[in-house]
Amino acid sequence: NFFYSALFNFRSQFSNGYNYPDDSTVISKFLAPGYLKAALGIDWKPVDYFSLFVSPATGRFTFVNDQVLADEGAYGVDPAVYDALGNKITSGKKMKGEFGASLTALFAKEIMENVTLASKLNLFDNYTDDEKANRLNVDVNWETALLMKINKFLTASISTNLIYDHNIPVPIYETINGVKTQTGTGPRTQFKEVLGIGFGIKF
Repeated sequence: NFFYSALFNFRSQFSNGYNYPDDSTVISKFLAPGYLKAALGIDWKPVDYFSLFVSPATGRFTFVNDQVLADEGAYGVDPAVYDALGNKITSGKKMKGEFGASLTALFAKEIMENVTLASKLNLFDNYTDDEKANRLNVDVNWETALLMKINKFLTASISTNLIYDHNIPVPIYETINGVKTQTGTGPRTQFKEVLGIGFGIKF
């Protein structure tokens, strides 16, 4: 049930992202951010619908291939440095490399007829964070999907995605005098939920 394993993973997005309801200021795009992860470790598969991959040697690279976002220090890269007059001394870095330990748990099973539950949990701990206190923080990326087959052609899905990364500043909003106002940034738990209807044909 144990296997020596290697993992290689890349993820990004294809289109621009905006800070809704502001649909003019771009806050993300393809390769901004992009994440590349490579790991060596052991994979445990006690049953065919569950596996647990543990790696003490994981390299993770974050790309922000947009200078404006990189200068802001978006997605954890080092921001630009400015002098007292606001003139840029050095540009923000477009890549950040980290080395640490990771854990990936996968579960996918038909829990009842035509209903499948799939879940993937990724944890990462950076050994090399410049701030030693941050080395105790664990990055979390947890995706879960409930897939339902309605009939021969239609499917429905409910998916969720929970993300936490202590090094990524997320806008903090408060309602002041009835107006939603950004009061700062800081580490926050982010959560996304999607309901989808699909149409498929097998040839």
